[in-house]
Amino acid sequence: MQDQVRIITLERPETITRDNLRKWSNNFSLPTVVRNAFDIPSCTCESFLRPNDVVFASKGNIAHFQAGNGKYPWGQLWDDMNNGYKVYGSFGVGTENFGHTFSRTILDWKSKLLPADMFAKNEYSGHLIFGACDELQTSSPWHNAVDANLLFQLHGEKHWYTMEQLPEGFQPLPVTTHANTVINEKAEENVACLDKNIEYYKTAHDTKLFESGTKIVLRPGDMLINPPFSWHAIKIDQFSISLSLRGDREDVCYWIGQKYFNGQLNNPLFLTFSYLFNAYSYVDIMKGDLPWYKTLSISIYKTLFPNYIIDFYNRETQRLKKVQKHICECKFLYELKCSEK
Repeated sequence: MQDQVRIITLERPETITRDNLRKWSNNFSLPTVVRNAFDIPSCTCESFLRPNDVVFASKGNIAHFQAGNGKYPWGQLWDDMNNGYKVYGSFGVGTENFGHTFSRTILDWKSKLLPADMFAKNEYSGHLIFGACDELQTSSPWHNAVDANLLFQLHGEKHWYTMEQLPEGFQPLPVTTHANTVINEKAEENVACLDKNIEYYKTAHDTKLFESGTKIVLRPGDMLINPPFSWHAIKIDQFSISLSLRGDREDVCYWIGQKYFNGQLNNPLFLTFSYLFNAYSYVDIMKGDLPWYKTLSISIYKTLFPNYIIDFYNRETQRLKKVQKHICECKFLYELKCSEK
């Protein structure tokens, strides 16, 4: 299974450029861990947020990075993580924690790790993921996405599992227009599963998936190049902080063109995807230099709709569950008809 991930060890950190990323990852063909990619930073509470900044997160359990069970002062979360208590959460694009304070932190860290011309448009800069646990536990179930994703391990370790193809018996389930989780391939089991409100589908935690994947431990100073649509899952067993930076539309298209079209960017199918993707409303970052009136609008919106991210995902999940249930029922009837012949 070692052919599902590449490991590159640098003698010293090198400038992270598009050409270097392509070289290290062999044209973005596989997830690639670059050891010694950057100087290990000194991480303190104030390296990320002010102690009194309020953050939506999970305390007492390890949940999905976009989930949470309350709002807590960052300093309190930091102390809890330092003491090994279960905490998990994130801030940035696509989370409940967005706006000037959080985006400024991400942009500051980005400026320390990437040259100014890398991911320069900040169309979807990503998020910072933090957590702690005293035993190995799944923090992100199996999923993939279209993103051109660079993950920088800033503090502690993280267990990263990856694969390019799902094992027999499993299939993708779209959770948004550009991301998928995993469900069991057996149609009749899917119907029963989708009838229940099971958070993130328990089959995504299935032992067989982890056994089929390749595990790599990310340590401070490591950078992971995670190509579009590579399946992955994450476990943690200690205080861990990672910064996930996302490329612009043009970066996503370039990575996909290298990985799936052998660099032939004039391929008609690729050109069609590129056109549709550029028309797709990819998430824009809430930049730190927003005009005051936009910052005020965001604050008002968050006050009126404090749980809009969770509500959106719940609505989208319910819609997709109905679609998937219909597909599964059709497949089940087809299989039943074939078995009767």
